[in-house]
Amino acid sequence: MKIINKVEEINKDLSFLKSDFSISTIADSLKTNTTYISFVFNKHNEESFSQYYTKRKIEYIIDQLKTNATYRKYSIQALAEE
Repeated sequence: MKIINKVEEINKDLSFLKSDFSISTIADSLKTNTTYISFVFNKHNEESFSQYYTKRKIEYIIDQLKTNATYRKYSIQALAEE
């Protein structure tokens, strides 16, 4: 389950927050194609790659807003860029 391990690693190191992060990032690092990554991801998580990581990004920023006062001073655009 290299794909699932890679996803867990990405979730721990928060690399999904990088602006250039995509399903291709995982496919390239595992030397496979995006179709296969998508298939395994959907099967394991019961939602699409983009749905999952959109939720993760939103959960991250909500957590930061709750725990880090600096984030509360940011505009919506600055939060989105973060």
